[in-house]
Amino acid sequence: MPAATHTISFSDDACRRLERLAAREGVTPDVAAERAIERVLAQADAETSAEASTAGGDGHAAVQDVPPEAATAFDLVADLLGTLDGPPDLSTNKAYLEAFGERAHRSGTKSA
Repeated sequence: MPAATHTISFSDDACRRLERLAAREGVTPDVAAERAIERVLAQADAETSAEASTAGGDGHAAVQDVPPEAATAFDLVADLLGTLDGPPDLSTNKAYLEAFGERAHRSGTKSA
């Protein structure tokens, strides 16, 4: 696909910053500008995609990709949420906690 050409006017300050960026990256200012614009557009696309998926069909917030070094325990198990069957009020209904932590009775034995 042929490249489209656009003319952009920069402030003097932005032009100087672009020239410094180009020198730092070892490219021409037009290549540096194209790369910078691509980065901004990629970020905008990611934000738009994240906004579109912030609420899943079940009403729960969708989890965005998180870099491994910033992952929380929740991030690591997020793909498992909603995969188990059980009562919908398990985490809030105190009736499920009545015997929680007590030893289960085995047939023929008594708990201490």
